[in-house]
Amino acid sequence: MLLLLSLLACDEVLLKEPTVEILAPLDGAVLQVDRPALLQAELTGADDAVRVHWGAGDWSVFGNGVEVSDLPYGDLTLIAEAQIDGAVVQDQVSVQVRQVAAPTSYSGTLSLLADVWSAAYGNFEGVTCQHVELVFDLDLDGALVGRGSCSSPIGTYAFGLAGAVDRAEVQGSMTIQDTEDALSFEGSRSEDDTVEATFDQSFTAEDGQGTLRLYGGFSAAPVR
Repeated sequence: MLLLLSLLACDEVLLKEPTVEILAPLDGAVLQVDRPALLQAELTGADDAVRVHWGAGDWSVFGNGVEVSDLPYGDLTLIAEAQIDGAVVQDQVSVQVRQVAAPTSYSGTLSLLADVWSAAYGNFEGVTCQHVELVFDLDLDGALVGRGSCSSPIGTYAFGLAGAVDRAEVQGSMTIQDTEDALSFEGSRSEDDTVEATFDQSFTAEDGQGTLRLYGGFSAAPVR
């Protein structure tokens, strides 16, 4: 009986369709040129003796679980291929190999308007923040970190900026100094790398006797 079960288990393994699946790098990964990159694939229906061939254009290497640092620069289609029981199977991912670069510094302008309602003083609409200053850095992974400040008739605002840029999409938040208030923003990055975003958010006083709406947007370009 045990022998029969063992044979059935072996048959089940043998009947599995052979496959190769790339585990690393992930599809869409951004790799840094001249930095080690792990090439790892999972094989189904193969023993340890099966070799994996990796290729991208004229570049190629054999191995599995290996690190390489000579991937060609640019946008690549990375293919992993193996021959299992006479069948050639493959998987592929798209990756970008880019130059190692310091964070890009951005500088721009911020337009911040405030509508204020107070039970004691009434309404103030469209109060504009003057003396605008906005700077931030954008690193190789798309993380955006910076700061800004502006002053208006109702007060001075200093804030921290944090977010992310994913290809053409921008999103994040501005945290106003000395408060727990945060303005969520979203926008886009153009082909010339200009980053633009807008925000519109309202806050209510704890006692319910006032509201503050902050809205507007910013535009910033790389410092060349």
